[in-house]
Amino acid sequence: MSLSVDAKQPTPVTYEHLLEVRDLVVEFAVRERSGVKGAKVQAVSGLSFEIEPGETLGVVGETGCGKSTMARAVMQAERPKSGQVIFEGQDLTKLRNKDLQEVRKHLQIIFQD
Repeated sequence: MSLSVDAKQPTPVTYEHLLEVRDLVVEFAVRERSGVKGAKVQAVSGLSFEIEPGETLGVVGETGCGKSTMARAVMQAERPKSGQVIFEGQDLTKLRNKDLQEVRKHLQIIFQD
């Protein structure tokens, strides 16, 4: 038995989920009236979910519950304190600059009007 690979045809890329978020945590420093940083507030705490190809995720919740913060953390516009955001098998939390900009071309947030 032999195996032949044609270099002209791309090898299909496989990954478990299109997007996977694991134990995402986003914190903000709280400033006191004097302007000094005080305690921290966890805006998102331990969030995990998976999206398969062809699926759409709608996030619903009260004002201030962390919906927009979660979306910005997935896009890495707001860097999470901990957790992983894996898009097409690549951990976005480890990407920087040009590599991150390239991946963002394939992600979109649609805010409610």
